[in-house]
Amino acid sequence: MADQETFVLMPLELSHEAATKRANEQFEENSRLFKNLHRDCTESEFTRLKNRWIENRVEQLQEQYRALVKIVGRTS
Repeated sequence: MADQETFVLMPLELSHEAATKRANEQFEENSRLFKNLHRDCTESEFTRLKNRWIENRVEQLQEQYRALVKIVGRTS
């Protein structure tokens, strides 16, 4: 069994839904810091900043995933 290779199938792209879910999780993990940084904002400004942060994080996660798949594809 030690000499057998193990393979994992992964999609080529990280779905928008999966990336959004992870971005929201990451926002919650860092929400205290984010709230402290933007403590002088109104609620509507804070919501706008939060949504923009999540949208940008979704794009970053998708780019990082594409890079990972590209690198893994080269090494196999």
